[in-house]
Amino acid sequence: SSSTVRTDEPAVEKWGQELELAARDLDAAGRRAGFLRPDGTKDMKTLYALVESCYGQTCPRTEKGAVKTDQETLLGSGHPDLVAFADPDGVKKNITQYLPILRRAKGHPLTSSPNVLVATGRTSWRDPNLQNPPRKGGFRACFIPRPGNVFVSVDYSPIELKALAQMHLWWFKKSAMADALIAGEDLHLSLATVLEGVTYEYAKAALDNEEHQDHARIENARQTSKIANFGFPGGLSAETFVDYAGAQGVKLSTDGAYKIRDAWFARWPEMEDYFEVIKTATAWGPATVTQAVSGRQRA
Repeated sequence: SSSTVRTDEPAVEKWGQELELAARDLDAAGRRAGFLRPDGTKDMKTLYALVESCYGQTCPRTEKGAVKTDQETLLGSGHPDLVAFADPDGVKKNITQYLPILRRAKGHPLTSSPNVLVATGRTSWRDPNLQNPPRKGGFRACFIPRPGNVFVSVDYSPIELKALAQMHLWWFKKSAMADALIAGEDLHLSLATVLEGVTYEYAKAALDNEEHQDHARIENARQTSKIANFGFPGGLSAETFVDYAGAQGVKLSTDGAYKIRDAWFARWPEMEDYFEVIKTATAWGPATVTQAVSGRQRA
């Protein structure tokens, strides 16, 4: 099946111009750092030396001993031009992956294809991804409703995690996630307290007050926690979580993803038991699995 949506041509072109300007800024950062030539090619010797000077003895290297220059390495360098060139906002990905699709939709609806169920049990969407569209950069503003219609945002808060907590109670007779919900806590903010090492009361006060000294820090931690709470239950590893978070505008290193995953298990320890149940079921091989309460079966 497929779904069609309409795009606003002026908005698409405006976004394209903004992306082109941002891309120029990325190149300007590379030229300032001295490794990007006028023709757009890289002077790798200069880049290697710059990265090595930033990290010193702890410089990340490949298996063959060469200095790494991947996005994660550049982002962690602390050098403002290297960080900018690493493209933390995904400007170049938007230019190559999303902008061409939107431009093809001029004058007619854009056809996008959902996949209701993939092998992992999750859903997906392509050409373009309308399930997890970029949060930043103006992509979402390019869509408009059909004449006589409006866009409506509906969100059960947070229905997936409430269902997961109920499964824990049915299966294990206990759930830290359920306890937090019963206490009236925001599950994403609750995880953020572990990431930031603060009490829930402090985090709530900081989040609710834009003038609070830690407002931005707690707000960012909650956004990261939200991605973790929805990503890790589906079986994401720390490595795949880096890409999953990046698609939603949160840039992480692999080490950072491992720390978040450890904090997630610490806050919701019942998830260890949950994955053991899932692992046992999948170890049987192809089979029909019956849902605990509804009786619905899935092969």
